[in-house]
Amino acid sequence: MKKIISLAVLTLALGPAAALAQNAANAPDLSQEHFQALDLDKDGSISLQEYEQFMRDTFSKLDANKDGSLSPKEAETILTTEEFVIVDKNKDGKITLEELLEQVTTDFKRQDLNKDGKIQR
Repeated sequence: MKKIISLAVLTLALGPAAALAQNAANAPDLSQEHFQALDLDKDGSISLQEYEQFMRDTFSKLDANKDGSLSPKEAETILTTEEFVIVDKNKDGKITLEELLEQVTTDFKRQDLNKDGKIQR
């Protein structure tokens, strides 16, 4: 499986994706480049708000037909077929921003090992 969604999205500009639904013990080590891309305010940590904003921007870029959802084709650069099925909570064959952000929140909580609301280097 690819890495967490945030890293998967970085495929667009920064490199390979990583596993979607990993537990905290297996959370990927963010490269400096990936970390900097997600640390939007450059304070040395990634908040859930930064994580979500990055994903909102990415969703907008991927939504080629601007219908407010991602088709399997639109999402193929960041999600495998299996991952798409996981994120598509209502099983309607498309991913809405709300569904994506729900997964992002889950992924963030897995990576926030000390539960302080931030992912730190």
